[in-house]
This record gives sequence, C-alpha cells and structure tokens, in this order.
Amino acid sequence: MEAKERLTRDPVGEARSGETWMPRHKAAVELTSVSISSRPVEVPVPSTHILTRNARMWQVIHDAVRVAPSNATVLIVGETGTGKELLASEIHRFSRRAHKPLTVINCAALAEPLVETELFGHVRGAFTGADRHKVGFFEAADGGTVFLDEIGEIGPLFQLKLLRVLEQREFNRVGDTRRLYTDIRFISATNRDLEAKVREGKFREDLYYRLNVVTLTLPPLRKRKEDIELLTCHFVELFARELDKPIRAISADVFQVLANHDWPGNVRELRNTIQRAVILCDTDVLTSDTLPEAIRHARDSDDMAGAQSIEFDERDFLCPFKDAKEKFLGQFEREYLIFHLKLNNGNVARTAQRTGIYGANLYDKLRRYQIDPNRFRSAGSVTNVVPLTAP
Repeated sequence: MEAKERLTRDPVGEARSGETWMPRHKAAVELTSVSISSRPVEVPVPSTHILTRNARMWQVIHDAVRVAPSNATVLIVGETGTGKELLASEIHRFSRRAHKPLTVINCAALAEPLVETELFGHVRGAFTGADRHKVGFFEAADGGTVFLDEIGEIGPLFQLKLLRVLEQREFNRVGDTRRLYTDIRFISATNRDLEAKVREGKFREDLYYRLNVVTLTLPPLRKRKEDIELLTCHFVELFARELDKPIRAISADVFQVLANHDWPGNVRELRNTIQRAVILCDTDVLTSDTLPEAIRHARDSDDMAGAQSIEFDERDFLCPFKDAKEKFLGQFEREYLIFHLKLNNGNVARTAQRTGIYGANLYDKLRRYQIDPNRFRSAGSVTNVVPLTAP
C-alpha cells in the first residue's frame, strides 16, 4: 500500500507583506485649499488595510472579505501596480488560515527547469548537486495560503504540475516516490487576459477554470481618481515620517497635477512619485515643483492644447489678417496665463519662472488682459487639518 505523509513542517520563512495604505499611528497633514476633513475617510470593512473612497473598490473589498473564510481559489485580475498582492494578503488575513503563513511566489521569476524543485522540494541525491534535503514552497505553506503572482507567465510544465496540486492536493518531492498531501488555499493574480491565452492555446483551459472559482477585478487608478487625494495625503505622511521631514502641508497645485495624470503604473507609481517628492522637498510645504518633470509637463501640454482649441466663424476671417491674428493670439495668451496662475496659486514669481515671461513683459500682459493674480490665491491661505488615523 502506498505510503501517505501529512505535512506538518513549520514554514521556513514568512511571506512578504503587501503595501499597507493605512497609517499605524495618528498624524496630521494640512492642505492649503483642498479639504477632505468634511469628507471622512470611509473604510468599507472594519480593519481593512486598503484605503479608498471608490464605490467599485468598496465592492471588490466587500467580495474579498466574503470569500475569505472559504477555501475557494481566487483569481485577482488587474493592471500592474493596482494592489493585487495587498488584496491577496487581506483575503488571507480575514481567512481561517490567518495564523499560518502567506507564501508569495513570483511565477515569472521561476525558471522552467527549476519549477519542480522550487515548488515541491527534493531529497538528497535526487540529482547532481543535491547534497541535502530541500523543502519546497508547497511543503512549507501547508495549512496556509499560497499567492501565485503573475500566474499568466507560467509555462506548460508549471501549468501541468500546478493542476495536479489543485485537483488532488498532492505532489512528490523530486527524487522521492512517496506521495505528499498538503492543505493549501490558492490565490493567483495576473495582469494578462487569461481567457485570450486559453483561446490561443498558451494556457490550459482546465487550469484556468480551477483558478478562477472567484474572480476579483481591481480597477486602475485612473478609474478611481477620487482616491488620488486620499492616497497622496497618506504617502506624504508616511514618507515624511520615515525620512524625518517636517512637511506640514500639501499645496493645492500638487493635487491638480496628480489628478491630470493617467497613472499607467497605478498606485505603485503614485507611491514612488510621492516618495520622490518628499525626498526633494526642502520646506514644510510640498509643492508641485517636487513632482517629476514628465508629469508636470503632461499637464501643461494637455491644457495648452485645450486652450488653443478655438472655434472659428467665417466672420472672423472677413477682417484684415493682422486684426484676426491679434484677436486669436490674445485669446491664447490670456488663457495660457490664467492656466499658469491657477496652477501656481496666483504666485506671479512662480508663474514667471514656469512660463519664461519675466518682469515688465509679464505685468504688461496681465494689465492688457485685465487679469488679477489675487483671484487665483487661496482665500486667506486658510488651512484644514486632515487626520489620518489607524483603523
């Protein structure tokens, strides 16, 4: 009769934890003109580490917490940087397996020839160089949760081996004939279209249906822009504390620039952007000049393009060329200056620096177009304290 062995080995190490967006202690951030104190931080599930105001994200979190106590396999779909690992860690934390490890496996980093020994381990003498017993990921994760990140990158061998574990919860160490049984809950994640890969014959259909018993789709940051302000405040507080920076306020123009960006790298890109800004900030107020040039210029380009979208009427061309040119050139100049004054909170010196229009030339244009810079200043520089407290 074939021997059966139940895994009881302790894990060899703890899994990496995901990014936590809620701070763990009380802090305060002041904003020059953007107040969120009247819009309290909504946390859809008690004690969740995910910070959001977006209704679609609330639903994803709600579904994740509902499925967490079960043993159902979960497939998390979303673009790079949307927080798939964080959501997986939340599912594990709300599950009955929370006292056991969450083992994170980056599937894209596993070389095909090493898949078996990495996942299942090997016994001494199994192959040349195997001079000791090796515990594989699945053996170490017994009783806990395995998070298979970038599952869409795995090759045919990995797919076949994984299917057997999902179906029968069994495997063999390399070089060992004994069958091992393990109790693992699987969560996988991908930024690829697995259905398309199935149609192309690049991903096993039976494995796909085993993985997506429950599918959770994370929206990209550009679809949840109401969270940019919330996450920015948190990341500023987080990195200011970490880097011992005395930042007490965030300028309104920071939020204006950030809201205009599409964030192809999603929350991870925003996090890195704010970390850079905090590092470069030399005052107690974080301003837009600490943001990457590409993000600032993208906003300038978009708004300038909009300012130049002038609708013409045939009557505009009946006047002499010089008069028509002056009319539309003046309209462009006025909109251009207004845009930059808004961006710089009515600061004329900063507007001059960003536009390259200095001294008397700038003041002459402001008088000509009857533009009052004071209209674009925050009223009395009133500040609002925004508490960021742990759940």
